[in-house]
Amino acid sequence: MKQLAILMLALFFIACEKDDNTDDDTNKISEQTENKNNNEITLTTLSEGDYSGLSGESFNLIIQTQQELDSIWTIIYANTLPSTDSPEVDFDKELVLIAFMGTFPTGGYSIKITEVKLEDGVYNYNILTSSPDTNSFVTNAFTAPYHLVRFSR
Repeated sequence: MKQLAILMLALFFIACEKDDNTDDDTNKISEQTENKNNNEITLTTLSEGDYSGLSGESFNLIIQTQQELDSIWTIIYANTLPSTDSPEVDFDKELVLIAFMGTFPTGGYSIKITEVKLEDGVYNYNILTSSPDTNSFVTNAFTAPYHLVRFSR
């Protein structure tokens, strides 16, 4: 698989477009501890997967309220039975970031938020994506890869 590392530097307070629709299969919460040197922040994965109800073009979005998280969670898990409630996040102390890769007609695509740093009052983040090689055997199904993490303010 080709791996394409994308360094995304952005303010979290910039509005990003949202798409709506959903379907996902992963509801695991895992912690990815980053080195605290160089202003790196500990990331906790709230959800990630290849099949979500999100659709359209790729986007990255900072989520700042429980209501926003509930809305995106509902979209991600719309086709999952039984439906799951979004995790409670203390938005006075934490923020949530979602990276959505876009919609694809096959499998073999993935996205992962690998790092968040606070530098000079600005949150910067790194996202790693991968795509299948042209001659790869892949799942013949629509996929919509995403990664949702929370981290301390």
